Amino acid sequence: IYQCDWSSDVCSSDLNAQGKARDFNWHNVVGVWAWIPLILIVGSAVEMSYDWAKMLVYEATSSPAPPDGGKKKKKKGGDKKGKRAENRAEVAAGGDPPNSPPPRRNQEAALDYTGLDKALDTTVHHQSEWTFVRVRVPESPNAPFNFTIDRGNGAQPQEAGVLSVSRETGEALRWTPFSAQTLGHQVDELLRYIHTGEVLGAAGQTFAAIVTAGAALLVYTGIALSIRRFLAWWRRRSRPKTHDKKPSRELVGVS
Repeated sequence: IYQCDWSSDVCSSDLNAQGKARDFNWHNVVGVWAWIPLILIVGSAVEMSYDWAKMLVYEATSSPAPPDGGKKKKKKGGDKKGKRAENRAEVAAGGDPPNSPPPRRNQEAALDYTGLDKALDTTVHHQSEWTFVRVRVPESPNAPFNFTIDRGNGAQPQEAGVLSVSRETGEALRWTPFSAQTLGHQVDELLRYIHTGEVLGAAGQTFAAIVTAGAALLVYTGIALSIRRFLAWWRRRSRPKTHDKKPSRELVGVS
């Protein structure tokens, strides 16, 4: 473990430094103190952005993969534009017009909310203290309601659990707290809010904002140091070379 020497310029800021010394000092101090939070922020962003990183979390924790295989839903706007272009070309060539587009969600069959009031009453009395209650209405009219009971700030999955309630009887069927989830699912859920610091509330968000500002300062000081080094190299290169002529020695013969 690296032990920081408080008397060195690497671990403590020198407020009196100017120019290159100041940039070098700030770059080192911020890098020493912010490298661990930056790894968490950047690593969580990679996990949220790439399927292979999400699957790596499940593999590293020896947890079963999610039903969707960790794949994120991609927007189909580009495909729709391509299909419309193909349809226009087909019609222009004398072909039949394309079929009518599929109905939108608001045109689909309405969800069945039968028994929701009774199930909600069971849910709000299941936990003594809660902040948010969210419900997922299933498409099947025979499937139970799944309520998410959150005792945190809405961005703390460790404080939430899922309650399945029968729509016919209004009885609680199954309570699944966060601790009952697989380790891979827990890490996956936590990384989403570790990235923004919300997992630790307002203090975590403030700390994440400070670290992000430190990352911007690292970029600034790194660019400034690079420019200063480049200018110093250019000045040395442009400086005319002077060749010192050594005084000639006269040979004096001795008779």
